Amino acid sequence: MKDASSPFHANNVPAFPRTDSPLSIGAMPPEDVPTGGLEAQLQESLMKEKNEKERLQTMLRNQQLEIESLVGKMKKMQDLLVERVRQSCAAEKEQERKAMHEKFYELGQVVVQRDMSELWHDGPKIRELKARLEKVREEMEQIKKSSQERKNKEKKKGKQGTEDDDCGDDLQLLQKKEEAVLLAEIDSLDAQKHLFIKDIKRIRNEDSSRFNACPILNERYLLERLLGRGGFSEVYKAYDLVESRIVACKIHQLNSAWSDERKHSYIKHARREYEIHKTLNHPRVIQLYDVFDIDQHTFATILEYCDGIDLDIFLKKNKFMTEKDSKAMIYQVFCGLKYLNERPEPIIHFDLKPGNILLTRNMGVKITDFGLSKIMPSQDETHIDLTSQGAGTYWYLPPECFQTGCIPKISAKVDVWGAAVVFYQMLYGRKPFGNDVSQQQLVQNRIILNARSVEFPAKPQVSPETKDFIRKLLCYNQEERPDIFTICADPYFSPKSAPKRKSSVKDTA
Repeated sequence: MKDASSPFHANNVPAFPRTDSPLSIGAMPPEDVPTGGLEAQLQESLMKEKNEKERLQTMLRNQQLEIESLVGKMKKMQDLLVERVRQSCAAEKEQERKAMHEKFYELGQVVVQRDMSELWHDGPKIRELKARLEKVREEMEQIKKSSQERKNKEKKKGKQGTEDDDCGDDLQLLQKKEEAVLLAEIDSLDAQKHLFIKDIKRIRNEDSSRFNACPILNERYLLERLLGRGGFSEVYKAYDLVESRIVACKIHQLNSAWSDERKHSYIKHARREYEIHKTLNHPRVIQLYDVFDIDQHTFATILEYCDGIDLDIFLKKNKFMTEKDSKAMIYQVFCGLKYLNERPEPIIHFDLKPGNILLTRNMGVKITDFGLSKIMPSQDETHIDLTSQGAGTYWYLPPECFQTGCIPKISAKVDVWGAAVVFYQMLYGRKPFGNDVSQQQLVQNRIILNARSVEFPAKPQVSPETKDFIRKLLCYNQEERPDIFTICADPYFSPKSAPKRKSSVKDTA
């Protein structure tokens, strides 16, 4: 008799699955289920999996073909877009040059002398207006002289004023009105002349640029037209074919004749600007999108495009702005500067001027060009050494930047002074210090070093509050000059409550 504990005991023999239960692979089939039926089920299952795999592969191939077709269509559309943009640019350039030649008659042209210096020659229209003005002034002087002689003769004879005197006075009045009209026309043409000279230089720079044929850079950015050139860089309006947006492309070019040391210095300077700029994101600061190499001596940065003009061009065109508009605009500038100063490592722009303040179509403000900017070590350190003395635009730099005998110490209040000069220029159409002198004369004559007080023209009329505010910002001693945070919180920018009006209805109670 077998032991009950034995694995072969009847109670310990494992039972086979029931015939009506599902079979699993590896399980022993019951005697009454034919082996062929199981194989058929397995083959059917494998066939289904194979068909599903083929279906998915077909679907994948179709999707790949569809993607390739879409990519091909997009490529054709992109090529068509590029071609049309290039045609549009060519037509625009042709029209610009035609308009420039037409303006030669009105305004004049820049003539290159034998020594390669450039001299402006007034056009026939300006010459005609100036000749008429000179003639009117001669006639006025003659009328004044004749009137005075007549009065002297009559005085000797003891006679009172006659109708001839009244006629002479009326004639003088008419001549003065004509003089005023001619002066206004000449001023208008003079403003157009400054913009025209800028356009002439831009067109000449574009014609001499190696990027003037609307190339595509980095397989993405289609260059359209030159916006400006400065130093060793060119700025083009461009179209981003990936993001479908207009951008500004700043191309930095190294001179192949430079020494390796100078090249290294320029690259270091440009990379520093990029490192600073790429971290900035504020509505009042132009944003940096991308940077890439073009060749061994050239690289590009891609910036946010501003659809307006810069403040420098605006002021050349309009001379000055209303006090209300100037105040609104400079407040936006201070908001941008406040953002730069709120960072853990505050940034000094150091080159704040009308040319670096861009205007949108709705007169919004965006600060650009961080090529000369300085980084403060931390919020705790308020001053740094000015190791790049001589850089910058002198009319907009404060007195501390011109100190000699030691390395000057500067702070973010450099930008406060610069913004104040810009504010003054918006209001009066001229700079407060050294308006009509060169940068060299500005230094030689120590104009900024002696700028201990600011004077205001009688016209245009500006409120005492605005004058006091500007005086505060142009404080000679930087320690007493307010910082950006104090300025943004100044009551000058607080909205004033409207004056209470007396009711026109009498109280009948």
